[in-house]
Amino acid sequence: MFPTRLRPAGRFPAVLSLAVLGLGVLCAAAGAGEPALRYRFQEGQKLNYAMDQKITMTISAGGQEVPVEVHQVMDLTWAVGAVDKDGKARITQTIDRIRVKVDGPTGKMDFDSQAAKTGEEGEGQDLGKFLKGMVGASTQVTMDSRGQTSDFKASDKFKEALKENPAAAMMGPMFTEKGMEQIMNRSGVVFPAGDITKGQSWTSSLDMPVPGAGKMVLTTKTTFEGEEKRDGKALAKLSLAPTVKLETDKDAPVAMQVKEQEAKGTAWFDGAAGRLVETEVSQTMLLQGEGGGQAFSNKIKQRTTFKLAGTK
Repeated sequence: MFPTRLRPAGRFPAVLSLAVLGLGVLCAAAGAGEPALRYRFQEGQKLNYAMDQKITMTISAGGQEVPVEVHQVMDLTWAVGAVDKDGKARITQTIDRIRVKVDGPTGKMDFDSQAAKTGEEGEGQDLGKFLKGMVGASTQVTMDSRGQTSDFKASDKFKEALKENPAAAMMGPMFTEKGMEQIMNRSGVVFPAGDITKGQSWTSSLDMPVPGAGKMVLTTKTTFEGEEKRDGKALAKLSLAPTVKLETDKDAPVAMQVKEQEAKGTAWFDGAAGRLVETEVSQTMLLQGEGGGQAFSNKIKQRTTFKLAGTK
């Protein structure tokens, strides 16, 4: 996100900065539905999800333009534990596989956690080891039938992957227990307490840390569009209109602001099965700022999907 992070001395740290922005939009896809639209968990149930994020950006600084492309895919499993009489369930989310491709000014990275070797050196190798260490790591939350979460807990493997890892430190506060808690607590559709009608809109907000700058405040306007047939099933359709505001800490080394932005998305929920089926968000944004006495701008285009891949 910042030009100083893309110089040869720091090869691949842009991955996190992009993930901060992209995951923020995806996870803010809070929705609402008809009375029947509630999560219905069953003990022992497993839901497999895939997060796919494609990002292109052009950083301009000092009269130069730096293009960067990132494609990352993460396979996740939600395993349902005990479910109480009110439908509140203990859910364990496990990272099954991570794939990351980066094409930037200092080289390329093509990482797959299932590959024997990452084929990278230096910081790229550190990042590969970090990502590989995250595979099999898990976090837990309690989720009620509306999608509200509480009681976050990270596994020992998750904590160990973060511990004293130079890549984890490079990637900033997002990849900490607190940062991942913020993501998981907002990773699905959250339904309101009351009923809604077709065409009704509402807003939801969340804060996300931005390394070296402050925080991002994401506000999403959600509209219930009624039902739509997808793959032969009637699903609840929710349109999403996210907006981003950056709040810079007074002592932050980098000051940024959003000059232009446009974003839209859609979420689909299976009311009959009681599960999230898919969320997709497309976004373009122009950031401008200054850091280290250098003015810069960053044009970002990204598309993020979070899709149900299978159940057991």
